[in-house]
Amino acid sequence: MSLWHAVGENDQKMFNRIMDEAVIRPLDSGDVYRAMECAAKRGFVLYLEQLAPHASIEVCSNAFSQAAAMGNHTCLTPILPYVLHDQESVRRAFKQCADNSLLVGALMCYPADCNHVACLEILAPLVQKKDVNEVLSLLGGQCSVDILNVLIKYADPKHNNSRALQKAVLENAQHNIDILYPISDPSAALKALQESIVPSCIPQDWMPLYERIESDRLKNVLNTELAASSASVRTSKM
Repeated sequence: MSLWHAVGENDQKMFNRIMDEAVIRPLDSGDVYRAMECAAKRGFVLYLEQLAPHASIEVCSNAFSQAAAMGNHTCLTPILPYVLHDQESVRRAFKQCADNSLLVGALMCYPADCNHVACLEILAPLVQKKDVNEVLSLLGGQCSVDILNVLIKYADPKHNNSRALQKAVLENAQHNIDILYPISDPSAALKALQESIVPSCIPQDWMPLYERIESDRLKNVLNTELAASSASVRTSKM
């Protein structure tokens, strides 16, 4: 039996026997690749811990991406030391994790205990801010609130004319809008939507954002007038 079959069957005895024999019979690189990929997809941390020291950076990088894509955050830890200095591997895993988080609930391949949020908590601090900005700009209107809360810790919500807020408005994702609105530049987002050359973007799409901005403006005007009136009354009494 190969390592791949042992991992696939979750046969620890067979796996250990093959690993013991590796002292006299070197492990096949292709077998290690398939075994680590299988372990990463299925969340078998134990096998990854033992295989990672025997794997190349390419093999570890693939397993790292597979674990991130599936939301198996515990599988990232044993592989991380072997890919940490490969920025492209970490960046790829980060993007795959964020993208695949949108599919949870729609596809049966994701286990109930998958946790893309925990994966992003590990990965987001390791990539450049521009990469987080890019992902936030793309997914801000579709991702879950939990995913959004992780991304905005490491990104600039005002990036690209508050593109994340624009996306949330276009998707009518009210919870995401409520989170992004106070930390974005709503006026820049509105202007970008109004000037958009995308045919599908019509006034009805951006009107709710316009109305919210106008409502805030009127509230500020009213509060300013009330404050001025109150100050005038206090002065006259003196």
